[in-house]
Amino acid sequence: MMNLSKADATVESAIKQTELLGNENAIVLLEIGGNNILGSTPIQFFEKSLQNLLENITTQNRIIIMFELPVLPWQVDYILIQRKLSKKYDAILIPRCYLVKVLAAKDATLDSIHLSPKGHQIMAETIWEIIRDSIPPKPESNRENLE
Repeated sequence: MMNLSKADATVESAIKQTELLGNENAIVLLEIGGNNILGSTPIQFFEKSLQNLLENITTQNRIIIMFELPVLPWQVDYILIQRKLSKKYDAILIPRCYLVKVLAAKDATLDSIHLSPKGHQIMAETIWEIIRDSIPPKPESNRENLE
């Protein structure tokens, strides 16, 4: 397991970290873009950057899970871009209502935005409930071949 999250990260800064993923099988959780919205990143730049990020991390042996951004009504274009690109790159898009539900849980955040340890646990359980049927089963080990 690898945690590449960083304070104040944007889609552009996440692109720079993609080489750290290597080529191994992985489930990639992508919760990025909030700082782009807060920083008023132009929508065309956000779209191009998110497309570049998804191009860099999408491989045959990865499952990409992206969280839909909780936005204000006049920021809905960011969500439309996420929806379009998640389809294009076959990423699982978790609707924003799940993230909002986690953020609203008692003691789930440190500052109403960043998750506490309890919030991370709630988030992990929430994600698992959503994706567990999408994950291919592990091949059973064959003990007879090992003996």
